[in-house]
Amino acid sequence: MLSPRLRRRPGGAMPTYLLVPRADALDDPDWEVSLHAGPCTVVAADERTARRYADGAFCRAVIESRPDRPRRPASPWSQPRLVRAEALAGRPPLPPGLALPEGAVRAHAGSCPMAGITTDGAAVPA
Repeated sequence: MLSPRLRRRPGGAMPTYLLVPRADALDDPDWEVSLHAGPCTVVAADERTARRYADGAFCRAVIESRPDRPRRPASPWSQPRLVRAEALAGRPPLPPGLALPEGAVRAHAGSCPMAGITTDGAAVPA
């Protein structure tokens, strides 16, 4: 039996997830650690793994402590209250001719046509 990490869709394609920051949560202090605050697609076996890949792609370490910050920020990508995730089942996960391996993270600065998102990089309300 394959581990969950190695399972693929019928036909061999790895699932693709769309992660979209919640517009009403962009002022959360945890966004301080992310280098990107717009939608992205991630090739991963499951939602939890997709969120981890986004963490690795966009988050920087915060080591300093500051008096005005009661705690160190955590990655927003791993928090469902800050970022919604959706499997892109039944939709083309990537533009034709583009195949990405597991762990690939693609940031969408201007648009995400496969999800109907056309923004200037800002989050779209859930």
